[in-house]
Amino acid sequence: MKYWALILTFFSLSSLAGEPNLNTYQNGQVQQVAGQVYYTYEPQINTRVRQQPSLDSNVLGLLNNDDRNHDTDINHKDYKYAPYDEEWMKVLDFDGKLLGYSHRSLFYKSNTIIKYEDSVQTPTGTYKLEFIGHPYRQALEHTYGSGNYYYSITLDDAELIYERGWKSNKRHLQEMYIQEGEFLPMQFHTLDIQGKRVGWLFGWNQYANYSTDVDFSFARLIVPTGTKGELYTTQGLGFQFRAIADFLDKQANQLIITEGRTQNIFGSKAMFNYYHLPYQHLFILKEDGFINVKTGNIEISEKLIESNPYYAYSIALNYDDYDAVRRSSNRFKDALDRAAKRCPEYDLTVAQKCPECAKEGIFRPTVYVGYTNRTRENSTARHKAYDELESCLVSAIGKEAYHYLYFSTGLFPSQKVIDDYIKNKYRYMDEYRYYLHKKEK
Repeated sequence: MKYWALILTFFSLSSLAGEPNLNTYQNGQVQQVAGQVYYTYEPQINTRVRQQPSLDSNVLGLLNNDDRNHDTDINHKDYKYAPYDEEWMKVLDFDGKLLGYSHRSLFYKSNTIIKYEDSVQTPTGTYKLEFIGHPYRQALEHTYGSGNYYYSITLDDAELIYERGWKSNKRHLQEMYIQEGEFLPMQFHTLDIQGKRVGWLFGWNQYANYSTDVDFSFARLIVPTGTKGELYTTQGLGFQFRAIADFLDKQANQLIITEGRTQNIFGSKAMFNYYHLPYQHLFILKEDGFINVKTGNIEISEKLIESNPYYAYSIALNYDDYDAVRRSSNRFKDALDRAAKRCPEYDLTVAQKCPECAKEGIFRPTVYVGYTNRTRENSTARHKAYDELESCLVSAIGKEAYHYLYFSTGLFPSQKVIDDYIKNKYRYMDEYRYYLHKKEK
């Protein structure tokens, strides 16, 4: 079976004036690709179709919707439109038969179309990905509207393994025409291990204009495992590379994709660490060419701690990774000392602040932050107390340290409190799991 290399048409990007900036992660294992952009041409209302490309030629009819019941109307949805020259467009049916010509000024260029093809070769066959659709544009939803794309995975050009989107939309999308010289960075990323293509990741970042560590606010991951007809495919929110995956330890035959999972914390917002807890998809390329997949929590590496000890600490505490809590907190003892000295009235252990947590061996940030007894009546007092604590900590250790050490954990940042937390092995529970725990008891 012929190996499908990257079929997407590439030109020498260095020769283009508007060369796109493409992202790459993990030393090129996760690589953004760029490709040809297609356009749809749409007729304006009452666009004339002429027999010849001349204003003196006979008018055959008008391109309109088919709801007017007029003798001159031609249903514009039944035809495709291609450039003839600088002034005229061709009007063809979907079998390529020419109907006539229309003046180009009566058309407008609508949404861009991305068309992409690529393949992964495994011991049991070749998996071909075909994608056609509009690039993501607006941050209205977490998921991509299925009417905007169609893609499929076929095995050995014969067996359909997987498809998403509207199949009926495929014909319309694939009838677009290339406009030479137009390029656009795509949301597609190829996945490689030891120089071998193993899969794809594509999505977008609706928070790209904000200060955030999220590289994709939504993405889909597709990896053929090698077992005949089997794909590892998942979609998720908050994929992070620059802040997490690029700093994790892995072997030469491994690739790590880190997805941010949400946590229930006080005042959580999407662009302020909402996608906080990393969940890894670890792909291991075996000598026989098959892929093993392991999922779960990351192993907090020294590289990650060194790159951002505050962030590593926040992850470790919510993982109940007490060793990593200790290793990361050792990097910012000066910040802990400043917090304890500047804000001593808040330097309370879990047992002091939340006796219920200590009694049941449960640590809950949503209880520890603010008042233990949270009611509608004391809401104003709770928020006032929290604002005062925030103001004190920010003045003592700065916004970044406050955000990771307290806002994302609920545990007051002092050596005394951290030692107490580790010694007593308080474990994290979110609101729902805590409710179930109480119900069981």
